Amino acid sequence: MFRTREILCTIKGDERIIKIIFNRVKNERDIKSIGICSPSYPGTFHYPKRYKRGIEFLKNKGFTVVEGNLTEKEGYRGEISGGARDRAEEFNQLIPHVDVIMTSIGGYNSNSILKYVDYELFEQKAPIFIGYSDTTALALALYKKTGCITYLSQSVISNFGEFEPFNELNYSYFKSMIFSKQRTVELQMSDIWTDDWINWENYERAKKVNKNEWIIFNEGEYSGTLIGGNLDTIIGIIGTEYMPEITEDTILLLEDVYTDLGRVYRNFTTLALHGVFDKIGGLIVSKFETIGEDSDVINDIINEFVGHRNIPILLNFDCGHTHPSCLIPIGSNITLKLN
Repeated sequence: MFRTREILCTIKGDERIIKIIFNRVKNERDIKSIGICSPSYPGTFHYPKRYKRGIEFLKNKGFTVVEGNLTEKEGYRGEISGGARDRAEEFNQLIPHVDVIMTSIGGYNSNSILKYVDYELFEQKAPIFIGYSDTTALALALYKKTGCITYLSQSVISNFGEFEPFNELNYSYFKSMIFSKQRTVELQMSDIWTDDWINWENYERAKKVNKNEWIIFNEGEYSGTLIGGNLDTIIGIIGTEYMPEITEDTILLLEDVYTDLGRVYRNFTTLALHGVFDKIGGLIVSKFETIGEDSDVINDIINEFVGHRNIPILLNFDCGHTHPSCLIPIGSNITLKLN
């Protein structure tokens, strides 16, 4: 099924160059408050200690935290934080009152609230939205409907409820993207990363860390609009009114959790059937959490679907379910330089 291809690993000190540069949107507001919503999974109920660690972490950074009305509620059978209208209303209620709206965690069902979101109010008040994993659906819909830049992939529980050093590494990306005074931000690769899965609630041991490396699949340089997020979630809204248009101007970013080859291959096939890979001007693929010994699977899949395209392609990026996770702006102009 797959063809093999030699790819270039790039680590610090390598003669090859990787540059990911974002043109920042000027933020006029003084960011002081963060509202927390749960548009998908009731993580505040299942992981109360980690959630509270995340809240205290943000408070210690100087933010006022406003918790949504679904906080600590079990929701529907412990899998969905509330009815679709209830989850949308929690989000809508936060819009006029905070500078940033951040999701508590991801899940599987944020696409069900999209038709109930108050896009007009969001465009008017323009808070910064920061989502994670399944809430890719909300981030993409907000950008599509309002033109407001939205952000992925961080959340209270997953990123700021994490133990050191990764909570601070995650925050460093948050700070550089949200608070930088510069017109552009160039992402720097962390020396280490992890996807070690251990107790989320209580500290048992330090996570195992790996030496980091980003991988150049195709060399080249391209500037365009960044669109993307969680692969499985994108499949759930592609072809609908909530999915931004993919064009030749698009640099596509994909991240996910690895379950099996069949599911990943199916999702890439769906994107291909929508003509996505025949249009994009560049591609960034993040590390897939828990992929382990099957890491070459992603390389082979990329070669199968995009190997024929002469576009810059970066693999093994840090965004999504592994740590640290870069905060990336959906709808922003980005320059991807790989050579």
